[in-house]
Amino acid sequence: MSMNAIKELSNLWHNVGIQMKTEMCSGKYPTISGISLVELSILEIVEQHPNSMIKEISSTLEFPKSTLTSDVKRLELKNL
Repeated sequence: MSMNAIKELSNLWHNVGIQMKTEMCSGKYPTISGISLVELSILEIVEQHPNSMIKEISSTLEFPKSTLTSDVKRLELKNL
C-alpha cells in the first residue's frame, strides 16, 4: 500500500471517528451518553465474548493493558 493510500485511509478513519463521536454526543442516544469510543469498543467485545480477559481485549483493540485497565475501571464506576 502506498504512503498516499495510507494517508487517505487515515483521514477517512479520522473523519468516521469524528462523525461517530458527534453523533454519540448529540443526545439522540442517552443510553451511551458519556461513553468514549474505546469504552464502547470494550463493551462490544465483552458482549460478543463474555469471558474476555483484559489481555485478550488489549490484543483485539491493539491498546496497552494499562490503558484498558483505566477504561474498564471507568465502565465499572458507570455500572456498565
